[in-house]
Amino acid sequence: MSENSRAKGPKTDWGREILHAACITGKVILKIISYIINLSLTVMIIGLITGLIVGSTFAYYVNNYIDADIEEFDLITTGQNMTTKIFYMNWKDRENRIGIPVEIDGQRLYGSENRMWVSYQDMPSYLWQAFVSIEDKRFWEHNGVDFIRTASAAINYFYKGVDSYGASTISQQLIKNVTGDNDITVQRKIQEIMRALKLNQKKDRTEILEMYLNLIYLSQGCYGVQAASFTYFNKDVKELTLIECASIAAITQAPTKWDPVQNPENNKSRRNLVLKEMFSQGYITQDEFDSAYNKDIILDIQNNGSVFRTNSWYTDAVIEESIDLLIKNKGYTREVASRLIYTAGYQIYTAMDPAVQSTLEEYFLDPSNFAAVDTSPIQPEASMVIMDPATGDVLAIVGGRGEKTGNRILNYATQTKRSPGSSIKPLSVYAPALEYGIINYGSVFDDTPVNFGNPVYNISSGTIENYTNSHGYPRNYPDTYKGLTTVSDAVRRSVNTISIKVLEKLTPESSFDFLKNKLHMDSLIEYRQLPGGIGITDMDYSALGLGGMNYGVTVLEMTAAYAMLANDGVYSKPRIVLKILDSENNVILNNDSESAVVMSEQNASIMTKMLQNVVENGTAAAITLDSYVNVAGKTGTTTDDNDRWFMGYTPYYVGGVWFGYAMPRSLNGFSATVSPAITIWDDIMTILHNKLFENTTEETIPKSFNLPNGIVTATYCKDSGKLMSDACRYDPRGNRAETGYFTVSTVPIEKCDRHIMVRFDKITSGVAGADCPAENIGYYSLIKVPDRNFPRQIIVVDAQYVYRSLPDNVEPGTAYNEPFFINTIPFGVYAGVSSYDTQFNHFCRSHYNLPEEETAEEIIYEDEMPDDTAKELEEIENTENIE
Repeated sequence: MSENSRAKGPKTDWGREILHAACITGKVILKIISYIINLSLTVMIIGLITGLIVGSTFAYYVNNYIDADIEEFDLITTGQNMTTKIFYMNWKDRENRIGIPVEIDGQRLYGSENRMWVSYQDMPSYLWQAFVSIEDKRFWEHNGVDFIRTASAAINYFYKGVDSYGASTISQQLIKNVTGDNDITVQRKIQEIMRALKLNQKKDRTEILEMYLNLIYLSQGCYGVQAASFTYFNKDVKELTLIECASIAAITQAPTKWDPVQNPENNKSRRNLVLKEMFSQGYITQDEFDSAYNKDIILDIQNNGSVFRTNSWYTDAVIEESIDLLIKNKGYTREVASRLIYTAGYQIYTAMDPAVQSTLEEYFLDPSNFAAVDTSPIQPEASMVIMDPATGDVLAIVGGRGEKTGNRILNYATQTKRSPGSSIKPLSVYAPALEYGIINYGSVFDDTPVNFGNPVYNISSGTIENYTNSHGYPRNYPDTYKGLTTVSDAVRRSVNTISIKVLEKLTPESSFDFLKNKLHMDSLIEYRQLPGGIGITDMDYSALGLGGMNYGVTVLEMTAAYAMLANDGVYSKPRIVLKILDSENNVILNNDSESAVVMSEQNASIMTKMLQNVVENGTAAAITLDSYVNVAGKTGTTTDDNDRWFMGYTPYYVGGVWFGYAMPRSLNGFSATVSPAITIWDDIMTILHNKLFENTTEETIPKSFNLPNGIVTATYCKDSGKLMSDACRYDPRGNRAETGYFTVSTVPIEKCDRHIMVRFDKITSGVAGADCPAENIGYYSLIKVPDRNFPRQIIVVDAQYVYRSLPDNVEPGTAYNEPFFINTIPFGVYAGVSSYDTQFNHFCRSHYNLPEEETAEEIIYEDEMPDDTAKELEEIENTENIE
């Protein structure tokens, strides 16, 4: 090999190596590039698919869960200066709805709340510039949503956990002002964004600014810049200066905090910030800035830029019901409905009776009518509702005592919920129990405690020392247990124990359903969970049997429910508003009467008869109106005596009265016999009925509660609710017969099996034993009540007339203050006594010597009776008991 050949060898090998390395490197690079491309394509495909899924999901969400409708904005800008008028009907025939509308004097509605609409052209440029600079500086650039601010706010929220960076544009703020929707939810925010975008597509910027500046709340009860201009500076908005415009714009973010009246220094600080923003954004010059910055303003405070006129209580209720009707029937938001009521030029026809309304207003305004109750520094409140029972028309409303001090203030008749006490019993217990066949007029229950609560043990001895309800539950007022009691008497005396025992048979579920779904008492709580996990419900014995509800019901709800009884069992939805017409006399809403049969005419009539007893000789015996017109009603007092009620009706009107303190406190300083609620009801109803009869002749007979077909009267034993038996006549308490009202299917047909004839020693006045002389023997009947077994001794009025059989192997008790059957009662169990003195059913111990001798006989047969007694019983048997 030559030298040259050897010299070239290594170079050739080195070049091949380089070439080989380059090939390998190229392949690696190609693989990497290929991998990257594949990975990128995969990511892109995944991203595309994910984007499609997310986009589709978002589109589905928006389509199904987001309401982007903005039709409301056209409504609130139409006819903003029109006046709404309110009418009553001058009825020729109320029942058949024949009458003519008459405008109610002094009750027109001018402008939405304290708002006066002003056009964009009439606003000084300083005004909108001030608002735009501080609230939404890119207002003229974005399409309703400032996504830069929104993103910043989102980052701020997620990293800091607070929403201190305001992201809402003027369009979004306007959305919230119109809809009243301020929920902090993703759905609400997305909905707000979609609506803002849509609003900016439909309206130009000046229209949006005009709506915004006319609707925004600016403290001191001002809605809109015109109202604020008059309130703070007593001038038209077009006359505002730069510093005044900045002062009003400064209020927006936190009205109370930046209020120039309440917090002038805060307003000044915020005002200066507004001016800085106006200058930095080029809206004002240096000279203009210097003339206003850090300067004081001169306020000229006025009453919201208008003469304040107080609406009547009835007009307030008209406004509230009209808003509810527009929401329900037109789908408007509460904010839009409220503004339309004030500004759309509506004509609202109402059910008000001006004569009845004026009577209520005059009475509640006159302090002399409440002189008897105004004896303490804190004066109690009262309210009343009067309805026409035949139509459901609400004729009059007064929501508080004295002069009304504002509009749409708290109404104790239609808004405040208070526990109704015993006034709920006819509605929650007795009416449904009658309707469902559980009771009748003469049904008998035992007026004794339902329970005594839980035992309280003596720690050292381990024995029962007492019970958590030592007096028994529930307690009656007055605190007495009378024993066997008819339903009619329980209603008359408002007996708590009987109400609970009837409710046990009815069940709280049936009672609650009757009130909630048939009488539409929507304030009742089926179940609600409070903070801390505590659950509350009105579906229980205290709420339904005694009227001790968690929050209560309104006077309007109670009055409408009692109207059902006055209207033969037909419930009619209470109506304040009859219909609404627009400014061109077109009917836009008819509030048609809604009624339903809740109970039969016969059972409603029987319930009315029971409630007449309450007025004639029961807890409402102080009523005087019943001296010349039929009155039925029920008193109500809560357990803590914080609320007094009277619900009553005549053939003409049904009315409800509540009396109590604004902040609940005891009313024990007022008469328990003549409740202030009874006095108010009686006074007002007497005035109204005198007006009804003032033009009638002496021969005119007032209407009465007529008994419908299918009602019969029957005489029954008031210890059993059954027909009188022979033994009933021998009750030592005298006549046990009572006459009541029944349907043909509930009239008693069986004879009393409660009374039993028992031999007595006439000389010793005790239950006779076998050794009592024959000449001493007389006969009385006692009552069989086998199920009185109490854990402690209590007083029961009829306990001394109770009979229990005495087995042959049991000796009679011989103490004068104990029943003869005392030894049949287990140790630690008690049957009740009428007093701690001599009991009528004690045993004759004067003639009792041997333990094995027989005691009182249970049944006396005719062949064992004296002839005169047997003859008397035979005469009684032939007496007809059903009238």
